[in-house]
Amino acid sequence: AQSHGTHDKDAVYQKTMFYDLVNALNTMESNENDLKAFKDYLEAELSKEGSTLKEALTGIQYTYDLNMLIYTKNVDGDIILSDSQQLLQDLLLEYFGMDMTGMMSMGESYGMAPQMMTMPGMSAVTWQEMLPGDNGDPINPLLKKQYEVIYGNWPNDYNEVVLVVDRNNEMDDMTLYALGLESKENMDAIINSAFDKTHIDVEQKSWTYEEICNMEFRVILNSDCYTYDKNSETYTDLRDTDAGLKYLYDKAIPLKVSGIIRPSEDADNTMLSGSIGYTSKLTEYVI
Repeated sequence: AQSHGTHDKDAVYQKTMFYDLVNALNTMESNENDLKAFKDYLEAELSKEGSTLKEALTGIQYTYDLNMLIYTKNVDGDIILSDSQQLLQDLLLEYFGMDMTGMMSMGESYGMAPQMMTMPGMSAVTWQEMLPGDNGDPINPLLKKQYEVIYGNWPNDYNEVVLVVDRNNEMDDMTLYALGLESKENMDAIINSAFDKTHIDVEQKSWTYEEICNMEFRVILNSDCYTYDKNSETYTDLRDTDAGLKYLYDKAIPLKVSGIIRPSEDADNTMLSGSIGYTSKLTEYVI
């Protein structure tokens, strides 16, 4: 992803990656791994007395893969699913006429991590549960070492989240699209320029910290999405209609951005690959 790199670190800025992604579709590579064996090894080390690795294993996290349905209203006033991978698949289906869902599933079946299916600089996921601490602390101390809060605060409640920027205070355009900050029209212009092999002048956009923290996201419960039709004796997905989606959105669980974080200057590695971090409290609340 291309970083402008000429701005101050006083707001949240945009960097480009979607043009490069379109041009790189035919050069994707795959890798394999064996996560099951690796997990078994870690579990064995955790139970072994005197294990030197045990001292380093303070950040193992078990959670539920809820596939939470998080929506927001974008700059066009439309209610969208805040999921960069799903929106990317929709764009590729629209322009390339191919459904990337099968490719994603095939990659995962071969042990490919989600970030392997994306471009460097693009967040692998939009929403990610953060590693909790001990004794009910929603944020692990390791996270606080790896990231600094540049505005606001770390989340304390189930309905609070943080936005994650890179070291240059930037987020890629696909993620900004998923967060509702970038318009469909601009994404169409980017992909059309990639098709036509023409240059496009990308406007250097930025959003104040206050604007970011005023964004609202809502969690729609999976179980609320379906209504029973007595006549057909089948269930209907309310998300299939604009009216149904609006009804679900209006009654959904509101989330607010409590702060903005970025990697600390002295952090060699960082654990978050998502753009929005939520706590295990939200997972427990939804369950």
